[in-house]
Amino acid sequence: MQISQLLEVRTLDIIYDLFLWKEGHFEFGSDDPLPPDFTRVHVEANRVVMEGIHRSDEMARFRTLIPSDRALLELGTGWTASLPAGKATRQLLYFLEKRMSVAEICYNMHSSAFEVYAQLFELVTDGVVHVVGELPETPDPVSQMPDLPDAAADLLLLARSEMSNEEPEKALSIIHTVLGRDPKNTAAHTLLVEAEKKFINRVYSEISPSGVPKVLIQFEDLANKEIGSQEGFVLSRINGEWDIQSILSICPFREADSLSLIKKLWDNGIIGF
Repeated sequence: MQISQLLEVRTLDIIYDLFLWKEGHFEFGSDDPLPPDFTRVHVEANRVVMEGIHRSDEMARFRTLIPSDRALLELGTGWTASLPAGKATRQLLYFLEKRMSVAEICYNMHSSAFEVYAQLFELVTDGVVHVVGELPETPDPVSQMPDLPDAAADLLLLARSEMSNEEPEKALSIIHTVLGRDPKNTAAHTLLVEAEKKFINRVYSEISPSGVPKVLIQFEDLANKEIGSQEGFVLSRINGEWDIQSILSICPFREADSLSLIKKLWDNGIIGF
């Protein structure tokens, strides 16, 4: 494929994504000079509008089964027997085995969100995979720190600074904020791996992987606690016999996310060791 064709495909993907926005702010600088490496790409307006409307309708249908980019999916029992032969599908299932969210799968497959959602929707419909939950929404620390710059590069510098200060949780929160705004930010994904590793080591310095957690309060008293669906899922796996490693092996979340949920339950006095 020629460079001009690649540019056209990429341009169309960006335009089609605009049809999925619920709100936005646009500015058109007609007097701004064109950059020296400007390349003109020809697109047909009618085709763009019709395809954009089609994708908007299809995404609404996809989201009836896959609610958001934070969704986590799991391979169904006996999925190997029903595995399609396509290379893209095998790659998709590989990422699902790695417990990646939909947003992470889109990034790693270098595909548009529409294409990934379409494949996942088909797999869910066929019973090959099923949705098991969503990653918790990460609070936006930027909204709580009005003096901070808004640029992604500056936020990632701040996240790295928090890691240097042995504050991996804060760093993860900031990184997730950047990814929430730009799921394909390469620098953020790279830093996320570093921050997660640092956070995991930090948790394991306080909680042994072989430690066996126990629920400290009566289940009828849990109604008075603020427990989210993800925390409830982890809590339901704590039986006083399984250690941390065993619990992590059956959680559909990434290791850092599962440990974060366990640590929160521990910090709130709901479980102990």
